[in-house]
Amino acid sequence: LLIKKYAKLCTATVCVGDVFCLTISSFFNKTKKVFLPTAKSNLFMKHSKIELLLIKKLARLVFARDQATTDSLKEAGINSFYDGNPMFDGFKFPNENLLFSKNQKVIGVAPGSKQEAYDNFAYVLKVINKIIEKDSEIHFLLGKAKSLNINKLAKAIRHTNWQILEPENIIINSNNPELKIYITEDFSSVIAESNVLIGLAGTANEQAVYFGKPVICFKGFGPQSTKKRFREQKKLLGDLLFFIDNHSLNIIADKTLFLLNKFNKKQTIQPQTSASDSITKQILNLIIAN
Repeated sequence: LLIKKYAKLCTATVCVGDVFCLTISSFFNKTKKVFLPTAKSNLFMKHSKIELLLIKKLARLVFARDQATTDSLKEAGINSFYDGNPMFDGFKFPNENLLFSKNQKVIGVAPGSKQEAYDNFAYVLKVINKIIEKDSEIHFLLGKAKSLNINKLAKAIRHTNWQILEPENIIINSNNPELKIYITEDFSSVIAESNVLIGLAGTANEQAVYFGKPVICFKGFGPQSTKKRFREQKKLLGDLLFFIDNHSLNIIADKTLFLLNKFNKKQTIQPQTSASDSITKQILNLIIAN
C-alpha cells in the first residue's frame, strides 16, 4: 500500500539492493525503475536466469557494481552500465592526520552497522586486549556507523575491561586508563589514519580496500559477518582482504600485528570520478525522456 501511495507522486523509482527489492518495488508501481544491484556480482555470486529475466522485465536502467557484472547483464539483453561504484563517493580525506602522527601505528575497527555489530565489537575488544599484550604502542580508532546506538554499544561491552566515556566519545581500558579507543562516525578519517583495519562489515570493508587499506576479518556473530559472506567478499576484494578462519584471539592478534608491520605506509587513493554524478545524470535523462 505504501508503494502504491508514493508511486503516484513519483516519475521514477531507484531500487538499491537485490532483485527481491526490485520486484517488491514494482507492485502497484508503474514508474520507471532504476536498479542498483549491490547484493550480487559476477565476481562472487552471479544472478540466476530467473533474476536476469526479472531485471530485464522490470528495470529500465541498471547500474552494476563492477564491469564484469555489467558485461554479463548486457549479454542477457539488459540495459546496464558501469560508471563506478557510488559507495566509494563522498570521501573527503583530511590533508593532515587529526589524531595520530604518520609514525604512529593505528588499527581501525569497523564492526558493521547491523544489530550483530554490538557483539562483534565486544569480541574485537578481546582481540585488542591480546594485541596490546604483544605491543602496547598500538593505537585504535573505532568507525561507528550512525545506525549504532552508543548506549547499546556501552551495554554490549559492559562485561569487558573497557567502558565508554561520554561525551568525549572515547573508550578507555578500566585496567589502564591510558589505553584509549577513539570513536568517530567519519569513516574517511578511519581509513586515512589507519595502517590496517579489523573489519566485520560489508560496505565499510569494501571502502577501506578500495582506498588501499588491508582489512582483517573473521567470523562474527550474525548473518552479515559469516564465514561464507567473508569468503564471497574475498573473491570481490582480492588480496587486501585477509580472512582468518580461526577464532583464536592469539592467531588473530598475531596476523593483525604482522600486517600492521607489513603495511606501514598510510596511503589513500582518491577516486578519479564520481559514480553518483554520472548515475544521477542518466536517471534524470530517463525521467525527462518520453
